[in-house]
Amino acid sequence: MAWIRRLLGQRRSRLEGHEIDWSPGKLVVTFPGGRMQQVSYQVEGGRVRLATTVLSSREVRRLEVKSDEIAHLILRRNRATRIVAFGLGKSDAIEAWVVTPHATLQRAELLRYLIALAREGDRFEFLLGRHDRG
Repeated sequence: MAWIRRLLGQRRSRLEGHEIDWSPGKLVVTFPGGRMQQVSYQVEGGRVRLATTVLSSREVRRLEVKSDEIAHLILRRNRATRIVAFGLGKSDAIEAWVVTPHATLQRAELLRYLIALAREGDRFEFLLGRHDRG
């Protein structure tokens, strides 16, 4: 947690109208319109992994879409984004993530990754017809 404190300092930051609040293991990005996206963070093997759940496994099942169709949707989102990757996570939840080297990570870079991840996760959630998960 010391690294996040070093990079973000205060518990609340703002960038381009986005508000970013952090606590141990979790960041919350609030968009100018009020929508929110929760992002988890952890350091693994010299890399920082930022991740957000787009749809829980229960929400995926409610879509009533075949698994190959879900895979196709994820593939299309991966083709449309450059920084953020999408995939099926634990229990077949749809997740989005960014992985970057820890040693060279700077504040501005972290904020850009956070906003890109939150924006793309929220966009995919919206495209799937779901309301804001917050």
